[in-house]
Amino acid sequence: MLVNDSGGGYPRQLPSVGDHVQYDRDALRNIAKRLQADLDELKGWGSGSMKDFQENDAGRVDEDALGDYPAGHQIARTFESANSQIGSTYQQFISNYENLILAINQQVNMYQKAEDATQEAANRANAGGSQPSGGQSGGGAW
Repeated sequence: MLVNDSGGGYPRQLPSVGDHVQYDRDALRNIAKRLQADLDELKGWGSGSMKDFQENDAGRVDEDALGDYPAGHQIARTFESANSQIGSTYQQFISNYENLILAINQQVNMYQKAEDATQEAANRANAGGSQPSGGQSGGGAW
């Protein structure tokens, strides 16, 4: 068993899901919609948003304002590097968030298609059982 030092640990045995798993497509669709609304807000424009951070440089101190000396140049490069890293990390987060929403929607569609195919096969099987099979009628001998 793997245990972390914070007192928690991994379960010794995963719970059994049994022979039947059911997905609530409506609940998954609702989750995807709520995540999309949250993502839209994250991608929107507002004070303190990433767009504000990336496009509104009014709060950023540039190299000229820090003075023409080595420490000022180094501080400016550190700020530029930090700004770039924050933007890159945020873009990765947004991309992963979009991929999560896409994966949920794809799973919902996959479950729907599988259930539709199962229902269609069951309907064909039921319809086939009530129709003549094309064999000899009238109970004659072979």
